[in-house]
Amino acid sequence: MASSSTPTPASPPQAVDDDFTFDGLNPRAKSKPGEGPGEIKYPKIAHPITGRPVTNKPANGAFLKHARWKAEQAALEERRAKGIPDDVVPSEPWTAWRFFKTLVVALMGLTVVGKFITGSPVWGYEQQIAKMWKETIWKPAPIVLNHHQLARYTGADANKPVYLAIDSVLFDVSANRRVYGPGGSYNMMTGKDASRAFVTGCFQPHHLTHDLRGLTDEELVGVANWKKFFTNNPKYSRVGTVLLPPIDPSTPIPGPCIVEGGVTPMAPGEKGHHGAGGGARPVPVKEAEQQQQHHHRKEL
Repeated sequence: MASSSTPTPASPPQAVDDDFTFDGLNPRAKSKPGEGPGEIKYPKIAHPITGRPVTNKPANGAFLKHARWKAEQAALEERRAKGIPDDVVPSEPWTAWRFFKTLVVALMGLTVVGKFITGSPVWGYEQQIAKMWKETIWKPAPIVLNHHQLARYTGADANKPVYLAIDSVLFDVSANRRVYGPGGSYNMMTGKDASRAFVTGCFQPHHLTHDLRGLTDEELVGVANWKKFFTNNPKYSRVGTVLLPPIDPSTPIPGPCIVEGGVTPMAPGEKGHHGAGGGARPVPVKEAEQQQQHHHRKEL
């Protein structure tokens, strides 16, 4: 008796995603040319004629070589049509890279010539470059000091900068310690706001102050000019402000320089008009200001 068996129904066909292929066992993801397992991925380059991206694989080598030749022949025919001889080498087009290379070569040439002529690769503009760097490119936060803190920056401590102030504006004069440091002709102007002395030419203590009472309009303009001088001078930097105590209106206005022996005390080491060391004849305020500015600018 023949045994009857119920046939197993065939499994319905399973849908396979278009992104997969079936190898009889398991589906696997399709791979794009050059991205399959073990395949070498070649970079794409621009077609010499059309500019479209083309795979730079060995099989395309002859094709790309022929395309480059055709592009060169087309460029040659165009040059001939313009009347340019074949022996004239075409110049490289101005690209960003070419401009950068030209700029670097030009700057290197300038530094070599500058070193040969002036002894400085930047043609003696070290101070101007340093000032621009500190004040525009690498500008630190403004410094705010009171008059007690400012008194510490006279150059007595070699590890600290040398500061002076004019009309509450703080300047770093460390680049000229010979003049503003200890023993310098204008060391008495540092560590304080001595605006009055800048325009009166008097270096006695009662003029080494920020008290501008009693000055003429012309002298007040002189204070503004001194601020411009230190601001624009490449040696010095404007670094902040000073919080100064208010002037008590009940106190007397600073008087003129005290004359001793017929001379007006001046900065240490300066030469008087009559050859007397450390002094000069009393002069009007305007002339004193002019002389002070002349001596100061000459020495700075």
